This record gives sequence, structure tokens and C-alpha cells, in this order.
Amino acid sequence: MIMLLLGILDLLIAVLAGLMAFGIFFKTIAFIAGAYLVIKGILFIKSFASILDLIAGIAIIVGLYVTLQPALLLIVAVYLAQKAIFSFF
Repeated sequence: MIMLLLGILDLLIAVLAGLMAFGIFFKTIAFIAGAYLVIKGILFIKSFASILDLIAGIAIIVGLYVTLQPALLLIVAVYLAQKAIFSFF
């Protein structure tokens, strides 16, 4: 049950990161999503996927204040989407 919830949240954040690549986002929601990924990354720090979550969360938060390459945010979106899809099975 918890894996399904985490997967749904990852999928929603993947959509948000994809929209951020095109300049479409709400700052508050993006900050909360980035903070969620950073906190989740810190809580489960022993796995490699959690380290990537931490990096993805930092990239989303930095993307709020600095113009990042859209390719970086698309890579974050694809990573989170594939992780979310794998958590459904």
C-alpha cells in the first residue's frame, strides 16, 4: 500500500518536472515536491535510488531559482516516471 502511494507521488512529481522543463509550474507546489524528494532521499539514504531521489529533489528546487537546461529536468521526469511505474508492479 505504501509503495503504491509513493509511486503515485513520484508519478505526479514526474509530470511536474516535465512541465518545469517547458516553464509551466507553480512555485509552491514545485518546492513542496522537491522538498518531499529530498526528505524521502534522506530517510532511505542507504539505497542508490534514494540518492537519485535526493539529486532529483535538489534539481527541482534549484530549477525554481536558476534556469536549468530543459534536458536535465526531462531526465529527472523520466527517472521518476520509470521508478513510479516499477513501483506499481
